[in-house]
Amino acid sequence: MKPKDRGQASIEFMTVLGITLLIFIMLGLYVYQNYVKSADLKTYIYGQRLSNHIADSLNTINTVSDGHSSSFSVPERLEGSRRYTINFYGDESSVFVEGSSLASGRPLVYSSPITSVNIRCMIPECDSICNKSSDHICIQVNNTFDIRLSRHAGAIYMMPKYNVLQGENMFFAVPYYGEGHMDADVEPPMAYEAADSQRRWNIIYIYRNLEDESTTLAISANLTNDERIIIDIKRLMGDVVQTSGVDLLASPEIHLKHSGDWEVKGAKIRFAGGFMACLDPYPYMTSQDWTFMVRGGPHIKLERGEEICIGYP
Repeated sequence: MKPKDRGQASIEFMTVLGITLLIFIMLGLYVYQNYVKSADLKTYIYGQRLSNHIADSLNTINTVSDGHSSSFSVPERLEGSRRYTINFYGDESSVFVEGSSLASGRPLVYSSPITSVNIRCMIPECDSICNKSSDHICIQVNNTFDIRLSRHAGAIYMMPKYNVLQGENMFFAVPYYGEGHMDADVEPPMAYEAADSQRRWNIIYIYRNLEDESTTLAISANLTNDERIIIDIKRLMGDVVQTSGVDLLASPEIHLKHSGDWEVKGAKIRFAGGFMACLDPYPYMTSQDWTFMVRGGPHIKLERGEEICIGYP
């Protein structure tokens, strides 16, 4: 073959190779674009379905009277392993599911209408840095968990599935109730249910005032000798309207100290509505057991040195 012919063949080969590569690139882009559209569509369907599911749960509980509750689950990730948050904004009558961007780069935001903006969030996931203002509720989802919805005093509360949690033990406790406020420094009637033969007890309970629908987290103890109880308040959510025997300043704590024979000492935190509080009794707790009192029983024996979280409704 002459050199001229060999050069011509090389040019033709490079041209064919270039066209072939161009075709493969165009096919690759076409396949990728379709993959992106397919991935975005799956994410859209999944995200919108989750948004609708949350809204339906909220709207259903909003149609029933106070005292009713229901629950729903949220998944750890959206389609494509995308992390996300659940958001409520001020007077916006919608729930928003927001997450990392779609494959196309567009922001991931889905919303569904809700029939009430009077929502209170008392689950640990609401204590998140994604809350941007006082009228913004942001639930940071890092794992699959249940949210219990309850109506109380016209508001919808998002709560943990159980309202008494200590370690791996989870319970659902029913509060005591009555008309008027209670005095934590007076021996409460339910103390006899927890007392031993010497009438010694440390009890904690929830009290609901039927007159104004306020709720009180109360601790009462029958102390003797040099006994004292100091309980650190690790977490407190809810509208506090009154306290007794409680310091909510720099180091929030409950401090009960003996000053007389068989003396009843008590502390209480009264909330305008629902609440969530986590209490750590270590290291100052008497040698006797303490008990969470449940209306109608059975009462719950608590560990003296382990944090307990209590909520209502």
